[in-house]
Amino acid sequence: MPFLIMITVIMLSGQFNRKGDCLNSLGLCCILLTIRNPYIVRNTSFLLSMTGVFALGVVAPKVTSSIGFKGIGGKLVKSIAAMFVLLFTAMPVTMLFFDEVSLVAPITNIVLLPVCTLALSVTVIVAVTGGVSFIAVPVLRFAGILIKAVLYVSDKLSSFRYSYITLSSKELKIIAACICFMIVLVIIALKSFRNKAVCSLTAYSALILAFNVTGIASKNEIHMVIIPDNSAS
Repeated sequence: MPFLIMITVIMLSGQFNRKGDCLNSLGLCCILLTIRNPYIVRNTSFLLSMTGVFALGVVAPKVTSSIGFKGIGGKLVKSIAAMFVLLFTAMPVTMLFFDEVSLVAPITNIVLLPVCTLALSVTVIVAVTGGVSFIAVPVLRFAGILIKAVLYVSDKLSSFRYSYITLSSKELKIIAACICFMIVLVIIALKSFRNKAVCSLTAYSALILAFNVTGIASKNEIHMVIIPDNSAS
């Protein structure tokens, strides 16, 4: 529903000789949805959808417009930058509902999402051909292979300890949210992509450090290793 309203507003803007604006469309979408159901402001999907659209439609263009790289490499850098913007912008909302936040999401979104899109696209062939067995069987098997590959990579990445961070306390959530807000403000305020990248990576490192320090401090177990001194013998 949010995306339908936004697309409608953007398409109608040309009819009134107006330029479509993502922020205005997003605001109108929020107003219309909350008028219909005010309690939707506590809905997980609503908040994540709004922050995701705000990140990719409003904040990310501020970053990608300052990237001077051209060609395929430039597109890749812009995609990675947009995914990191999405991570920082959506993290405060994510922390409200989940106890863990993925750190590898920007990279996996670029690598794995196209594979999922391909798997979904090939299944259209089955629908168009009416589900004829000699076409549907190989197509669905190919889609299944793609999905199994995505699940395998996701499972392997989740096994790495530093691929995600655990939110152990409310204080940590507040600190992380403040850092994320600062990153978003810096991205919007600064003009140079280099300065944006340096400030964002510094804050990102501080965020990871805060998670690790609080994780160690919150443990109730202390491990002591006694190393015997054999120098006297």
